[in-house]
Amino acid sequence: VHKNRFPGLHLVAGIIVFVAMTLMLGEISEDIINREPLTVADARLSVWLHVHNSPLLTSAMRVVTFFGSTLGVILIATAFGFYFVRRRRFDWLAALASAVLVRAD
Repeated sequence: VHKNRFPGLHLVAGIIVFVAMTLMLGEISEDIINREPLTVADARLSVWLHVHNSPLLTSAMRVVTFFGSTLGVILIATAFGFYFVRRRRFDWLAALASAVLVRAD
């Protein structure tokens, strides 16, 4: 850890992401318990995207979609894999492999 660097920055960022994801999961769970259709959120997002339609937004959505595609995940995982090997972080390489290669059927 560098002397000029806040050592808990990663921890704080991780906690913020964890709390945000927990709250989002809570909202989804509440909708399921109350038998509210989850498609309402999808419909709202879809309407917003259509109202704010622009070539830039369409291009941005295509990029986002690519990163979620099989090829996108393979390319990203491969890049991170090479990075971990180069840094000799085989523990992270194993975590990456288990996250990407193990799939639930």
